[in-house]
Amino acid sequence: EFIAPIIDALKTFEVEAEFNGRNDLVIGGRKFSGNAQYKLKGNTIHHGSILFDTNIEEMVASTTVDPYKIISKSIKSVRERVTNIKDHLKQPLTAEEFSHQMVTYILGEKGQRYQLTKSDHRRILEIADEKFRPWQARFGANPKFSMTKVGRFAGGKLSISLDVKKNTITSAQVNGDFFGNDRAQDLAETLVG
Repeated sequence: EFIAPIIDALKTFEVEAEFNGRNDLVIGGRKFSGNAQYKLKGNTIHHGSILFDTNIEEMVASTTVDPYKIISKSIKSVRERVTNIKDHLKQPLTAEEFSHQMVTYILGEKGQRYQLTKSDHRRILEIADEKFRPWQARFGANPKFSMTKVGRFAGGKLSISLDVKKNTITSAQVNGDFFGNDRAQDLAETLVG
């Protein structure tokens, strides 16, 4: 229901896309779109991405969970599984031209874009102030969790592990392959609380 219009619109560009049965759209078995849904109180929020002219190297670098994996192997693996729509078009288009044509197709000839009013803008800011800007709204409902982040710097590898309960760091560990572990312990102790 939600992705058929995308597949139909791509047919107007002579691009044969299909739904893979999970949450992806593919061309020749290679993913160009991921989709997800969220349902709440009878409403469905559906969203997806489309790779049109994406720099695969940058995408892999920004989405690789472990940055210490060999990036070139990851890029090769991803290149075999994903594709850009631009590579399948019979006629070259810019991203803006492609976007415009997709929206026009989906909305139809009589479709109109809604122009936000000043009242709309005010209400959006009110909702943001009420629901999204307050610290409690963004971080206050977090359950207990643990996390570890690892990075490599000029001085060596650094790993920071945190345990958080009720929005407060309850324990911390700082490790790495650098000298000066006393200062790392001081940093860990400073983060607690």
